[in-house]
Amino acid sequence: MLLSIIVPTYNSANYVEDTLKSILKNDSDDFEVVIVDDGSTDNTVNLIYERFRDKRVKIYQKNHMGPANIKNFAIKQAEGKYITFVDSDDIISQKYASEIFDCIERSLPDLIIFKYYKFNEVIEDSSFVSFGGSNINTMGTMVWNKVYAASLLKSIKFPEGTVFEDVMFSAEALLNAKKVVFLDTSLYFYRQRTSSLTKSNNIPPERHLDILKCFNNFFEKNSINDEEYTTKRQLSILINTLILDHCKRVVNSKKDRKISRKVVKKLLNYRKVIRKELGKNILDDRISKRMTKFLDLFLLRINAFKAYMIMEYTKSFLKKLIKNN
Repeated sequence: MLLSIIVPTYNSANYVEDTLKSILKNDSDDFEVVIVDDGSTDNTVNLIYERFRDKRVKIYQKNHMGPANIKNFAIKQAEGKYITFVDSDDIISQKYASEIFDCIERSLPDLIIFKYYKFNEVIEDSSFVSFGGSNINTMGTMVWNKVYAASLLKSIKFPEGTVFEDVMFSAEALLNAKKVVFLDTSLYFYRQRTSSLTKSNNIPPERHLDILKCFNNFFEKNSINDEEYTTKRQLSILINTLILDHCKRVVNSKKDRKISRKVVKKLLNYRKVIRKELGKNILDDRISKRMTKFLDLFLLRINAFKAYMIMEYTKSFLKKLIKNN
């Protein structure tokens, strides 16, 4: 078996049929579809059993494990020499398998990165713009625009118990891969669901601190000191950008302001760890500081936090003034 396509499902009955049809339209017997259902309470599993009687499809049902744990479980079930992921509301190109198989035959890579399209609820009504790059900070944190050698995934796993499990997964894969290939072609269609965007803003502010667990897990498992300057710079941009994004989501959630303020402060304070891990020399440190200062300045533009951040800067300024005098 050359390729295992992992499809995690959770209450996906409205979309999973389109997803699986797009996968099975790829004319090949050299891939399997590993469906892992994370305790759905709707008709997802019954629908799959009824409509997809295909020897390439395997279905596993688990009690609710969460996104990280369910993906780790799925990887253990996969029999392919290469493994990829498809979200249960997205669609893949009909040339997906042929393009990936050709790339594997030509290059035997450890990691393949490819471009993707975004579309709205109805694919026919969307205009497509291609996204994606080949660097740590441009390839995206998502796992579905990449194909991983199964041997590579033996040394990597999703940090268990987190809801933002994939933020550093692909960065770790890229650092550990001996050969990386970037395909300048779009093979994946990422659905922009209004309900998903709304749901992301309803996550309790404290859950956004999960990304710090993922960062710490990444730094514990990977030695960054020996990496090239360019790699460190890309990691700094990636991590700081992620922190900025989650600060914005905390603010937009309109949850308890006191709790949100504490969460934002903890996220911003992580810049000390970033500088420690990636600021080996003065130039690296300056880049990291500039990126984290940008986070502060962004929050100054948000009315909900303006007074708080001004107060913090004022306190810091007064302390320096007193110290200098």
